[in-house]
Amino acid sequence: MLKAKNARLTTTNSRSRVKLDPLPRFGGSKDALAGFLTLLRAYLGYYPEYFPTEADKVGFIALRLEGQALR
Repeated sequence: MLKAKNARLTTTNSRSRVKLDPLPRFGGSKDALAGFLTLLRAYLGYYPEYFPTEADKVGFIALRLEGQALR
Protein backbone atom coordinates (compact mmCIF):
# COMPACT_ATOMS: atom_id res chain seq x y z
CA MET A 1 0.00 0.00 0.00
CA LEU A 2 1.28 3.48 -0.78
CA LYS A 3 1.97 5.72 2.17
CA ALA A 4 1.99 9.50 2.01
CA LYS A 5 5.29 10.99 3.04
CA ASN A 6 5.68 13.93 5.36
CA ALA A 7 5.25 17.36 3.87
CA ARG A 8 7.70 20.13 4.66
CA LEU A 9 6.95 23.77 5.35
CA THR A 10 9.04 26.23 3.38
CA THR A 11 9.07 30.01 3.48
CA THR A 12 9.33 31.92 0.24
CA ASN A 13 9.00 35.68 -0.11
CA SER A 14 7.60 36.05 3.44
CA ARG A 15 4.86 33.56 2.53
CA SER A 16 4.65 30.01 3.86
CA ARG A 17 3.81 27.14 1.56
CA VAL A 18 3.92 23.44 2.20
CA LYS A 19 6.36 21.62 -0.07
CA LEU A 20 5.15 18.12 -0.83
CA ASP A 21 7.55 15.21 -1.07
CA PRO A 22 7.86 13.65 -4.52
CA LEU A 23 5.00 11.41 -5.54
CA PRO A 24 5.91 7.76 -4.92
CA ARG A 25 6.33 5.45 -7.89
CA PHE A 26 3.52 3.09 -8.86
CA GLY A 27 4.47 -0.48 -9.70
CA GLY A 28 1.15 -1.79 -10.95
CA SER A 29 -0.40 -3.35 -7.84
CA LYS A 30 -4.21 -3.33 -7.96
CA ASP A 31 -4.27 -2.80 -4.20
CA ALA A 32 -2.14 0.33 -4.48
CA LEU A 33 -3.92 1.90 -7.47
CA ALA A 34 -6.60 3.82 -5.57
CA GLY A 35 -4.04 5.31 -3.20
CA PHE A 36 -1.72 6.25 -6.05
CA LEU A 37 -4.53 7.96 -7.97
CA THR A 38 -5.60 9.89 -4.88
CA LEU A 39 -2.06 11.12 -4.23
CA LEU A 40 -1.63 11.90 -7.93
CA ARG A 41 -4.76 14.06 -8.10
CA ALA A 42 -3.73 15.91 -4.95
CA TYR A 43 -0.20 16.50 -6.28
CA LEU A 44 -1.37 17.74 -9.68
CA GLY A 45 -3.97 19.96 -8.02
CA TYR A 46 -1.46 21.43 -5.58
CA TYR A 47 1.08 22.31 -8.28
CA PRO A 48 -1.06 23.37 -11.28
CA GLU A 49 1.63 25.82 -12.40
CA TYR A 50 3.96 22.88 -13.12
CA PHE A 51 1.36 21.02 -15.20
CA PRO A 52 -0.39 23.58 -17.41
CA THR A 53 -1.19 21.13 -20.22
CA GLU A 54 -2.47 17.57 -20.41
CA ALA A 55 0.81 16.59 -22.09
CA ASP A 56 2.73 17.87 -19.05
CA LYS A 57 0.54 15.78 -16.76
CA VAL A 58 0.91 12.64 -18.86
CA GLY A 59 4.68 13.05 -19.03
CA PHE A 60 4.92 13.48 -15.26
CA ILE A 61 2.69 10.48 -14.57
CA ALA A 62 4.72 8.29 -16.95
CA LEU A 63 7.85 9.12 -14.95
CA ARG A 64 6.17 7.85 -11.76
CA LEU A 65 5.46 4.37 -13.20
CA GLU A 66 7.70 1.34 -12.80
CA GLY A 67 7.65 -2.43 -13.17
CA GLN A 68 4.34 -4.00 -14.15
CA ALA A 69 2.71 -0.56 -14.58
CA LEU A 70 4.96 0.14 -17.56
CA ARG A 71 3.83 -2.91 -19.53
